[in-house]
Amino acid sequence: MENQGFLANHKFIRFLLVLIFLALLVLLGFKLYLYVKYLIGNDLVIRLDADNRDLSLVYGQNATVSFEMSKVTSPFCKTNCEYSLLDISTNIVLDKNNFSLGVSQKKEEILLQNRLKNGQQLYRFTVVCKNVPTVICHTNELPVSRDILITVEYGPNGEQKKENDLLAQKIYSVFNQTNTISSNLFYLQNKLIEINKTILIMDNSTNITTLIGRSNETLSSFSKITDLWYIGNYDSANKTLSSINAKKEDLLASFLALNSSISSKIGDYNHLVEVLDLYSSNLKELSKENMNQSDAIILDGIISNFNLKIDLFSKTNNISEKANISSSILQNNIFNFSFENGSSIAINPVNFNLSLITLVFPNISTNASQKIVLEDPIPECCVYNKCKACGEVEGAYPVLFIHGHDFNQGISAEYSLNAFQDIQNKLDSEGYLNAGQLTLYDVDQKLSGRLGLAGVPVTIRSTYYYDVLKESGSTYLPVQVKSENIDTYAIKLRTLVDKLKYETGQKKVIIVSHSMGGLVARRYVQLFGNDSVDKLIMVGAPNNGVEGSIVSYCSLFGAQAECNDLAHGSLLLNKLNNDPTSEIKTYNIIGTGCDMNGEQGDGIVLNKNAVLDSARGSVKEFYINGTCSGIDVLHGNMLSVEKYPEVAGLIKNILDGTE
Repeated sequence: MENQGFLANHKFIRFLLVLIFLALLVLLGFKLYLYVKYLIGNDLVIRLDADNRDLSLVYGQNATVSFEMSKVTSPFCKTNCEYSLLDISTNIVLDKNNFSLGVSQKKEEILLQNRLKNGQQLYRFTVVCKNVPTVICHTNELPVSRDILITVEYGPNGEQKKENDLLAQKIYSVFNQTNTISSNLFYLQNKLIEINKTILIMDNSTNITTLIGRSNETLSSFSKITDLWYIGNYDSANKTLSSINAKKEDLLASFLALNSSISSKIGDYNHLVEVLDLYSSNLKELSKENMNQSDAIILDGIISNFNLKIDLFSKTNNISEKANISSSILQNNIFNFSFENGSSIAINPVNFNLSLITLVFPNISTNASQKIVLEDPIPECCVYNKCKACGEVEGAYPVLFIHGHDFNQGISAEYSLNAFQDIQNKLDSEGYLNAGQLTLYDVDQKLSGRLGLAGVPVTIRSTYYYDVLKESGSTYLPVQVKSENIDTYAIKLRTLVDKLKYETGQKKVIIVSHSMGGLVARRYVQLFGNDSVDKLIMVGAPNNGVEGSIVSYCSLFGAQAECNDLAHGSLLLNKLNNDPTSEIKTYNIIGTGCDMNGEQGDGIVLNKNAVLDSARGSVKEFYINGTCSGIDVLHGNMLSVEKYPEVAGLIKNILDGTE
């Protein structure tokens, strides 16, 4: 009674208590409202964009790329993020930092081109965010990641090209000089065989053989230069050339010394021949003169002696003996030969058939023993420090991840891109390069086959929940559309497939889909054929629709058109499962282990509705055992690498062709 009297006599306190009660009621209601919003999908959405994704830089040039990060989430949630810039080619993190993300934030990164050769450099900017739970912030605390792959085609600048051209000229010059020395040595070696029959120069044969070995070794060294040139390692090529040039100069000096020695001996021989030739000419002139018989007999004797000694001169190849023979011939000085005129002449003919030895080195332009070709360096592409020639590899099909039905039509389409992020990141470490996301709002970017140059398959997360409107000129305005039917989504998927083929230079893609995404992919193949799709991997696909309460819940927040198509027995499913379809390799991953009113399923799709008719092409089916608890169902959890790593492993094996 005392308390009642107290409250009755204190109206202000009574009013204050009512006010506190109402405030608590509003707070609880607001908190319940936020929790419901979280349950129907209003958690964290991250958007990442870049002002340029495909650059072309020359040596010494840099470019600034601006990345814009934005979020959509409850205004009462704080979002902590980490960004990183990875040089994929070298597997080095160039920049990394933590920050708290407001509505949006920009980060500029400078990409420097410091490579002298040609090729492509790959960078990936990644932002990973998650909300911090508080009393008024409900969140699953799961990280949300977005990635953008930046490609940079690089090469030498104008000044470097000039330096490379000059270096090429030096390489050709040194090679030609070395090749000339080598050809001259071979000429000398062959010529010496002939010369030795006339004058013995055998002591130089060993020197020639040694020098030929050195010249061959020096010429072989140019293969290292061509190899270095082919991979664009100009600095090492220049250093190697300096070493080769020093060997060439030493070889040239040895060749000149050898040639001088041989030429000196040839000169000595030629001098003897020239003197004897003059003697022979004078002797022939004397033999034509009319003289008395006695003088003619003396002259015949001189000619006979000359012919005999010339024969001896020809038969010996010893230069000293030749000199002695020549000296003995010249002792009989015919220049002082006197005769009396008469009617007789010498009857012996003068036999002189000696000739000079000449060295005529070959023309290297027409007798080159070897050639060198400096091929343009191959463009080099590296992925995680594994380098090879740039170029599309046939069959390295890109992987296109397609999400399923979005439970809440009212949230951003970007939320659907979260579906395959775990599996995409897992595959990145297993040979399938994470190339980020691809949506129809990228259509205005003039991208080439840049994503295929590295020669490795890439993975792309995408969504059919966007369309584009073309404004004046060539400007495109992205529009979120989440209220269409599966036929419309299949048409949008065609655009995404064509765009991914164009960006990678591949003829086909591999589609990995979840839930309704499997129906979108199947309808795409049914409408447009399988020319552009190598294989289809489906996870949790309702191939025969959904039933019961799932149908009712579907349209509660989701798009009615989608839900109509998903319902068991719908017109879309009737066409999809009965009309003709192009055969395609299909892999159907089915979740089981959840009780759904007495039947097995994954919490959303009954096993009997996930199974594909085996008569409809090449189909392999796999079952994943799991559990469901409340709204935490196997259907969505199958995409979690942490909860069900066997799904990611199965997808990897299918991509590798081992399943």
